[in-house]
Amino acid sequence: MVYKKKKASILNCTSEGISPTRASQDIGSTKVQIFRDNAIICLKKLAVDYAGVRDIYGFLTNLRVALNLPKSAGASKYGVVTIPTKRGNSLEVSLSISNHHANAYTYITNNANFEYNFRLVIRKHRQENRFRPSPQVRLDEFAYYGYMFGTIEDPLSKIILGIIHFLITGRFVDYLGTAIINVSPDK
Repeated sequence: MVYKKKKASILNCTSEGISPTRASQDIGSTKVQIFRDNAIICLKKLAVDYAGVRDIYGFLTNLRVALNLPKSAGASKYGVVTIPTKRGNSLEVSLSISNHHANAYTYITNNANFEYNFRLVIRKHRQENRFRPSPQVRLDEFAYYGYMFGTIEDPLSKIILGIIHFLITGRFVDYLGTAIINVSPDK
């Protein structure tokens, strides 16, 4: 199978009647409200676009756009999403995508520490694991590197499907089975 490269492109999720999402804070801020239903629709479109693509160039940008996370210089991008639970309650979760490991304490300093925090790290090349847990922050981080994709078919689409599953259930599924998982606090 020949794999395609895909460059970052701006998804137009409002063209089919999906209402645009709006930030809960200013664009330069570190957290925005992720409207779950809109994000799921945009992510499903993105998963189709990334079928057959293995190169991560532009992938984080497209994820950021699909989740409506702002493009802000220097600030980490944290989104806040409300996920319904089986008990009829809801869980407010921070979700972050990045190309580097987390220092869990920054969730406190950036006012992004919620009952549960989820972070997805995607990089082309492996780096030293610099994840730093904090006893005050409950955080699960799933890290993927390009070399891990091996012969896995549609790896980027499968990562997107894991995010969709997370938005629906509050639990990320590693459909690739290759993620490096970091947890805070240390167990």
